Amino acid sequence: ENPYSRQLKKLYPFVNFKGFIQDRKTLAREIMSSSIIVLPSLWEGLPLTLFEALASGRPLIVSDLPSIRTIVQDNKTAILATPGNEKDLADKISKLLKSKNREKIGDNGKKLAENYDWEIIIKQIKQVYNSL
Repeated sequence: ENPYSRQLKKLYPFVNFKGFIQDRKTLAREIMSSSIIVLPSLWEGLPLTLFEALASGRPLIVSDLPSIRTIVQDNKTAILATPGNEKDLADKISKLLKSKNREKIGDNGKKLAENYDWEIIIKQIKQVYNSL
């Protein structure tokens, strides 16, 4: 446990920090039982967890990083939080938990995730190679 999660636990004792979950079925079950999903990071490539969270239809808060912003471009599909800014993240969590738009954000994220279905991606790759 790090100081960041300890501080959030003090502010939000009802939040359950799960940490790393390796088993995919357990992960899916945890995601589907969540009110919101928070993926804070200081640096990140393009995590598969982002797409899993979006596909779940749960409202999502993510770090506003260039790689993530290429997918989540506005606060309609997920809430963008300033990386490393604990107050901003805590404020975004609080606002999202109280938001009447929470379900809509989750629905928009789920629609966005449909664009990243492996079948669609494979067809797009084949089109690029066939056009050469």
